[in-house]
Amino acid sequence: MALTASGGEVNDKPLLQVLPDGFYTPRLSVMANNRTHDGIRDPANPQSEIPIELSQEELEVGLQYSPTVGLPALVDWAYGLQEITHGRKVGEGWKISIGNGSQDLIYKAITALVNPGDPVFVEAPVYAGVIPMFQTLQCEIIELETDSQGIYPESICSALENWPISKPKPKVLYTVPYGCNPTGTTATLERRLAVLELARRYDFLILEERGLPEAGRVIRFDSLSKILSSGIRLGFVSGPQAIVRAMDDHSTVANLQPNSLAQVIALSIFSRWGYKGFSEHTERVSEFYRKKRDVFQAAMERHLAGIAEWTVPEAGMFMWMTVITHSDGVPIVRIDASGEKGDSTTSPTHVLPNEFYTARLSVIARNRTIEGIRSMLPLEQRPGVISLLAGKPHSSTFPITSLNFTVRDPADPNSELPVQLSQEELELGLQYGPTVGIPALVDWFYGLQDVAHGRKVGEGWNISVGNGSQDLIYKAVTALVNPGDAVFVEAPVYAGVFPIFQTLGCEIIEIETDSRGICPASIRSALENWPTSKPKPKVLYTVPYGSNPTGTTATLERRLEILELARLHDFFILEDDPYHFLYYGSLPRPPSYFALERGQHEVGRVVRFDSLSKILSAGFRLGFVSGPEMIVQAMNNHTMASNLQPNSLSQVLALAVLSRWGYKGFMDHTTRVSQFYRQKRDVFQAAMEHHLAGIVEWVKPEAGMFMWFKLMVDAGDGTGDSNSVIRTTALERGVLALPGTVFYPNGRKSAYVRASFSQLDEEQVNEALKRLRVALLDIRT
Repeated sequence: MALTASGGEVNDKPLLQVLPDGFYTPRLSVMANNRTHDGIRDPANPQSEIPIELSQEELEVGLQYSPTVGLPALVDWAYGLQEITHGRKVGEGWKISIGNGSQDLIYKAITALVNPGDPVFVEAPVYAGVIPMFQTLQCEIIELETDSQGIYPESICSALENWPISKPKPKVLYTVPYGCNPTGTTATLERRLAVLELARRYDFLILEERGLPEAGRVIRFDSLSKILSSGIRLGFVSGPQAIVRAMDDHSTVANLQPNSLAQVIALSIFSRWGYKGFSEHTERVSEFYRKKRDVFQAAMERHLAGIAEWTVPEAGMFMWMTVITHSDGVPIVRIDASGEKGDSTTSPTHVLPNEFYTARLSVIARNRTIEGIRSMLPLEQRPGVISLLAGKPHSSTFPITSLNFTVRDPADPNSELPVQLSQEELELGLQYGPTVGIPALVDWFYGLQDVAHGRKVGEGWNISVGNGSQDLIYKAVTALVNPGDAVFVEAPVYAGVFPIFQTLGCEIIEIETDSRGICPASIRSALENWPTSKPKPKVLYTVPYGSNPTGTTATLERRLEILELARLHDFFILEDDPYHFLYYGSLPRPPSYFALERGQHEVGRVVRFDSLSKILSAGFRLGFVSGPEMIVQAMNNHTMASNLQPNSLSQVLALAVLSRWGYKGFMDHTTRVSQFYRQKRDVFQAAMEHHLAGIVEWVKPEAGMFMWFKLMVDAGDGTGDSNSVIRTTALERGVLALPGTVFYPNGRKSAYVRASFSQLDEEQVNEALKRLRVALLDIRT
């Protein structure tokens, strides 16, 4: 991909007392403890451009999975920035982690520290996006007064003076100290020092610290949205190691990692600018908004003098005014938030009504409120409206000025198609976007579900785009499952879902599988003697095509039985299908649950997850959910509170590729991808027959990128467990795979091993299996 967008001194600080990790353990929430040819503007001359072309290595990093905490080089860059900007050095008990924007990181910090019902300090007025986070947890929100100098320290003292001894004090204070949203005020040095001293005295955590005799009470959130691109969705947290690790655990469970491509693009810009260039750019952006403020203030003085009062903001992009004369309080605008898609298409089957889902949503989903700003954004589309609503950065301040790349031609994989984003597409990709995804991409996915699954608009289902299917699965589970609920999970199964259920303290009921997929008899057996006083499981999680780890695909007969059981016993099917387009088994392929339910008695029990990671780019972090309107809306509310939206730039890039390909080109591409993995499977199987015949047993996978095989040797403990074999004997021989135990929720012993064949060439496969053979024969002797 080619990308074209045609400091200060640090004083030495006294030694700080760094709070130890043990200080934070009792302060973490219960949930946290449960977790397991393009260019940019030249900063020295904004009228000229610096061309940037990503190297093949950079491009591969951007398109692939990356570490949970962020790309190491970008993390290191952020450490350097914090030293230059805030005088904080590595080794003072803090660490940095990258996230999908600061909203994503704030949400994870709150989840790591705050338990349901806890009291919290929040400056008032405050950024509206943080309120749903606390309300979802049913926190007692204690408002702290502010004025033109920031938070009143006396407001904190007043709240705590007569605090009941038996009641836990607030553990956190949320504040926006520079250019506060919405007031635009900046807290004075005296106020900050007073609040920091109160944090130490009363044992709560806040943002931004400096010059105190101890370090570790501040969790700082930095965003690149206002200075680089809001659509790239990048931010980073700097805070105590124990808390940031808890946030990283949340990321591993909820969305795996920040967007790889966004990180590579940001890093390519920063590394070419250097810290000096970055500082010059931010100074110019700051000056841009100062001029905007001056124009706005002059207009206010001309039109609103005597009608409104205001304080001149010192940072940010907002003006906060008090209306002196006002109307009789009748609402100016009434919002119709039904969100229904108009379509005359009707379904021949019964569509479950919205009321059906209300009682089935989790307590958290029912508590979650819609953030006020985002609920009003649709009103910006009214003809003639001049919006003073959202704090969208001005596109002229973004450094990326053009972007072009090449993609493989789906009709001829040996040739390439050039793609040059239009200025409109680029601005869309660099700006904030809708919670559900960019409309044109959402519409493209609606069309895909019609082409691939025969599902049409108007059957009671919606689509929403997310930061990968893991992000969407996490939000669906949170929307449906309460702490302690029982859930059905096929076993063995994708290990990434276990922490989602375990964090909620769920009772995980394993459902057996075999070479034909999930076993309906196992569900019947579990429900036959189910206690009448105990709620039945509300969800079944399954990977129906090329199951990870087994590679098996559920037969049509099994799928139909499962759908009927879901109707009889009132549970939802979470159909996680990342390998749908990597199917290379016998034809005809069995239809998806999402397709099959249309021909059943009712529609509305399947929540389907599609991923672009295996067929377009893992680093894009894009997926989409198709499911009942009420459930998808509950997931959207979660997104509004936690990370605002999916990555805009990834969406625009994906849309540029998909719209140019069309559905036929997309299908041609996925057919070629599936055949690529079929050939990989055949090479791996041939090597297994050559090296491991008589030592292991396996079933040939029909989709995906994994081989699941059983060791026919005893590790010496009489159990046939593969764990010790893989972690010791095989590793000593220089070969690594995953022991079967990691794919069972209870960690039970297993003789099975999962091997991935996606990356290795034929020579590497043969060498790996030859080493495994030697390791297994060593055990036999």
